[in-house]
Amino acid sequence: MIFYSKLESNTSQEKNANKLKQLLFLFIRIAFSIFLFELVLHLTLVYTIHIYYNDLISYFSKTSLATALLLKGALFSTKYVVYYGITNFINILVGMKTTELPRCVALMHTNSELWRYFDTGIYEFIKGYLYIPLGGNRQSKNVQLLSLGISFSFISYW
Repeated sequence: MIFYSKLESNTSQEKNANKLKQLLFLFIRIAFSIFLFELVLHLTLVYTIHIYYNDLISYFSKTSLATALLLKGALFSTKYVVYYGITNFINILVGMKTTELPRCVALMHTNSELWRYFDTGIYEFIKGYLYIPLGGNRQSKNVQLLSLGISFSFISYW
């Protein structure tokens, strides 16, 4: 996601060698992510956990189930890297700078990191068009809570 106001400033005329290096790196990262995603899906049945969760509790330890749920989050993150990576690849071909690829959810330590670095486009959109115009953290606590409530309501609706 890119703001219209930044669209003109984000177009770049980079050297072809730098652009080629970026494209090659991004292509290798996307290809590896797709390979890893397909391999894990082929070797595990991690996406069926939520269907048979009540039956699996009696068969597996809590550690095994927690590991499977962490794997499910990592797979979701990998899928996001592939989706964003393809659009970033096209944008680099066109000559536009875009947001960075999402970070893995397993590397996040706080909720604020998750909001800030997993989907940077939606974070910038909510911050720039909802949270700050509604008052952000520069106003009183009541206005800040109202801004947070509206922002989270938007995410929940999204």
